Amino acid sequence: MSRVLATIGRPLLLLVAMTLGSAGIATAADSIATAVGVKPQAQTLLGVENKVLVPNEALFEGQTISTGPYGQVQVLFADNTKMVVGPGSTLLIQKILMRNDGTASSFAVKALGGTYRFLTGNSKKQAYQINTPTGTIGVRGTEFDFVVDPVTAKPESSFSAARRSFAPRAMPASR
Repeated sequence: MSRVLATIGRPLLLLVAMTLGSAGIATAADSIATAVGVKPQAQTLLGVENKVLVPNEALFEGQTISTGPYGQVQVLFADNTKMVVGPGSTLLIQKILMRNDGTASSFAVKALGGTYRFLTGNSKKQAYQINTPTGTIGVRGTEFDFVVDPVTAKPESSFSAARRSFAPRAMPASR
């Protein structure tokens, strides 16, 4: 019996170890976006891994993109939405729920501070949500630029062919 367990057990143990070991690793097939253009001074944080961002790198839900004073990242999402993270900026990819038809039923990013350019893709406008520290920008058009002031955390925008709405977050009552 112990000989049978030793013969079967080793390959089975190896298979279980390989399966468990790779369970937490995201693959390019799981990505929801690609960093199609990267100027120097751009980095990314996913989980506890902080690294320099390179062109054509896969991006994932929960990943943060940060740029230095001269950095810039052009992001292409799975639904063909395009976003530019400008110099001195930070963006968190919060939640992108893709449908089989290549559109997103939910698309949420958080602009933490800096400059951005946003161009909608194939998804319905109601799916898009750009969160800031002080509110949410609802997308109702096709493209626009905006700035989230790193000191006040308030967004300011300049619109090309777009309309948008801004819903401020309720501020907690002071004590």
